[in-house]
Amino acid sequence: MEQYLFSPQTGSIARCESRNADFSAGGVFLYETGEAQNLPASLSRRAAFLFSLQHIRYCKAESFGGCVIGTLYIPSELTEETEPVKIAFHLENNTLILVGNIQTLRTNVADVTETPSDGLCAAILLLHMIESFLSDDVLYLQSIDEEFTHKEEALLHTIPTDFNGYLMTSRRKLSRLHAYYEQLADVADVLEGSLAMVNENQSNAWRLLGERCGRLHNNTEALSEYLQQLRELYRSQIDLRQSRTMSLLTVVTTLFLPLSLVAAWYGMNFSNMLAINSRWGYPVVLLLVVLLVVGEIIYFKKKKMF
Repeated sequence: MEQYLFSPQTGSIARCESRNADFSAGGVFLYETGEAQNLPASLSRRAAFLFSLQHIRYCKAESFGGCVIGTLYIPSELTEETEPVKIAFHLENNTLILVGNIQTLRTNVADVTETPSDGLCAAILLLHMIESFLSDDVLYLQSIDEEFTHKEEALLHTIPTDFNGYLMTSRRKLSRLHAYYEQLADVADVLEGSLAMVNENQSNAWRLLGERCGRLHNNTEALSEYLQQLRELYRSQIDLRQSRTMSLLTVVTTLFLPLSLVAAWYGMNFSNMLAINSRWGYPVVLLLVVLLVVGEIIYFKKKKMF
């Protein structure tokens, strides 16, 4: 467990070396997931808070009067971690309890302490932590948009072999991001409503965070629509290639149709067939077949069939 105390004079927080948690003094308390059972029995909504730690699969926040309990689930695409970041928080008055990977929590708190601000408190520190996770999301979504643009340009020239797998992976990723931003906006709404009667400035700060999440959510929806257009373009390119293949097969079949007709005609066993005993019979038939094929090629070229 690590404890940090707020400093109203400097607008920052400092680590407290005491090993005995003093929740009455306020501040920020960091717990490893396995240490959560050491939370005091007097903690408001302790049972609900411990229950929320069992399965952290999405972002949520619940208000219980003056106490707000919630979880944060940040997809691995948006962090430098190989696994999603899972954090549970308990906010009451000016006390914030965070439970998760202690190293990740320590890093997030350190990032906040590097930028002191007036009126820093438990609610604002939690807000700054969430904002730190959102800091590069616009650039990340922009990189996805640029990637889709490159894929669209490539589709106009060649058709990738495993494009269906790429579409499925991208769809799942955008689905996770879509749900993530929507859930974060709900968390911001809950915190805004909980702080509306306590501190108007804090409530406005959470409202702005909710609007920011809403814009990111809209960007994700736009990317989903772009992905749908890529899917339709891919299908149209497949249909076009199949159409060209069928057209080529039709032309080839038509070109060899005279040969098939002549072969079938002269394959009949009649002794008095035309030019069958003539010296020039074979060259004449061969010339006739060649002229027919050349005539068909000229006709197909004019019709732009190949």
